[in-house]
Amino acid sequence: MKVLRLLGQRFFRIDARSLGLFRILFGCVLLIDLKERWAWLPAFYSNDGVLPNHVHLFQLRESGRVFSAFHAFSLRDETFVAFCVTFAFYGFFTLGWHTRLFSVASAVALVSLAGRNILTNSIGDSAAIALLLIGVFLPLGARFSLDSLRHSFASCDEHSPAALNDRTRPATVETGPGLAGLVLVLVVGLIPLAAALQQKGGAWARGDALYYALRSDRWLSAMGEFVRNKASLRTLTVWTKLLRGCEFAILPLALIPVGRRFVRPAAMLALGMVGATFALCFNYGPYGWSLLAALALLVPEETWNARRTGTYPIRVIYDEDCGMCLWLARLLKRLDVRGNVSFLGNGTVERGETADLPESITSAMVQRSIVVIDPKGRVHTDALAMSHVFRALPFGSWLGHAVALPGLRHAVAALYHRVAARRLDISVACGLGACGLPDKSSENDERGSTNSSVFPPATRLQKGARGVLTTVLVGFVFATFLAATDANNNLPVRSGLGTRGTLLGAASYLRISAPWGLWAPEPAMHNETLVTVATMRDDRELDVLNGAPPDPELAIPRRHRLGPLWAAYVENVHASDNPTFRQELRRYLTRGGRVSDEQNQPTGVNKLQAFWVSAPIPAPGEPASGLVERVELLDTGNLPRPSHAGNVEFGRGSLLRREPRSEK
Repeated sequence: MKVLRLLGQRFFRIDARSLGLFRILFGCVLLIDLKERWAWLPAFYSNDGVLPNHVHLFQLRESGRVFSAFHAFSLRDETFVAFCVTFAFYGFFTLGWHTRLFSVASAVALVSLAGRNILTNSIGDSAAIALLLIGVFLPLGARFSLDSLRHSFASCDEHSPAALNDRTRPATVETGPGLAGLVLVLVVGLIPLAAALQQKGGAWARGDALYYALRSDRWLSAMGEFVRNKASLRTLTVWTKLLRGCEFAILPLALIPVGRRFVRPAAMLALGMVGATFALCFNYGPYGWSLLAALALLVPEETWNARRTGTYPIRVIYDEDCGMCLWLARLLKRLDVRGNVSFLGNGTVERGETADLPESITSAMVQRSIVVIDPKGRVHTDALAMSHVFRALPFGSWLGHAVALPGLRHAVAALYHRVAARRLDISVACGLGACGLPDKSSENDERGSTNSSVFPPATRLQKGARGVLTTVLVGFVFATFLAATDANNNLPVRSGLGTRGTLLGAASYLRISAPWGLWAPEPAMHNETLVTVATMRDDRELDVLNGAPPDPELAIPRRHRLGPLWAAYVENVHASDNPTFRQELRRYLTRGGRVSDEQNQPTGVNKLQAFWVSAPIPAPGEPASGLVERVELLDTGNLPRPSHAGNVEFGRGSLLRREPRSEK
């Protein structure tokens, strides 16, 4: 029984602190991804873009396996509001406010963003959706969240310095083992493992894979271009072999149940290597960043418990009669996870109980301001007191030193005095009380002594039913993930779920396309992208995708770095045999593309051509051949100037988009 309990703790439980850190990091990933999408809101999420919602729904009517709430929004202003709501979902999820509710809302929003235009889907969307869907079933808000802070305030209502200095009570609810914890770690390890199993080409065997990948301008980031220009061939060869080795190592290292304090850091190092490579050097959406956020899941309990304590011990004297001051002291106690802060009430000084306090502390001083005694016994008030409070908190040293800087210190002191002078009024207005707060510590002690682990039968039944339902749903999501992985990857070992229509349909609805075979069997040997040549009314030639002069020779890489949405879209629209997608792209480009999006009105395009440009990547050590192949995808010829162009409000259903034209 003891062995089973140990295995359950090792395999089926993730420390609540690791889950809380993962929530914060992954929430930041979602916000960064939303910012990237927001930059292309007109192009991909409005009816003036490359794919109006009704056209997309018409194309999907036979399969019916794509869900997106963004199909309900047509105009730019409508979509802007939807993006604002999505930002709120992601923000509340990151802060941990009603975490379960907003994790579900964030998952629906992310699936909807990915489903609005399936041609923009990439490996990053699938990875982020899979992690978020499984995270819904985990207590992501148990630590480092507004929910945990609210629970801690409700369960331990301190009203005296003695209660504030009591660090024996648990501040949060500990989490038990569950299937979701194991599944989340499995998904994090299986994604890079599936990629490594398919990377069998000659470039990987020689160590050239990263060299070729860094020469595909469409997927490259600014950092990737810097690495391409500065890194030697030998460095890239070692990097390539190390990258594939790390992809193989992540899952086995993460599942070793013994010596986790030493094995888990090795797994984290391997995962960090893979995640940082794709996050910093390439534009694969949230793929690399999601793997970096998942590092938090591998932090073992032993590492959290080995934290250093008492590195900056201070004593804080606060106003016992001020409700706001007491609330802030309670908050400070919960932020002080290292136990650096001890509390004293100002009544100690007023009663003359100052035997162990510096003589400079007076009754008038503690009535006027917070007083902090630093580790060297020096007394500080006002802004400097706040500075030392910040220094005692985790990751607060930089803020504490910043507050102490001249200028900022005086501004903080002025603001502090204004608030301190009105602290009792603020306390009453906020319902925190003032003037002689009752000491409820004894009442809380009696409440705290109740055995909270004993539940009535109805509660135990409810918890059991909830656990069974959670296990079933987690198992279904994981089966969906495995089915999509089987169907869309060339793996030597398969789960056998890739032929199940129900699971594949669910994977399609959830946008888990699972294209884990990144650079498999080897990276592309050609630098390819879409280049447009638009002749404007004033006879200028522009590439309406980037607003710059056309570069059909692919000589200026930064002009072709349009982000992960465009990188995935142009590849899929080039490969698509559905003429409707290209027709809508043609209409978007003839309105002026990015140029019209920035001007918020159609531009004068006289003629437009679009080419799929491909240049072979030279082998390592060889010069570029200079050969560039251009395949014409679109040619509009001379476009008539519409008489109504100046009278139609762009973004409100332009009539120009509805003019029937045939694709050449």
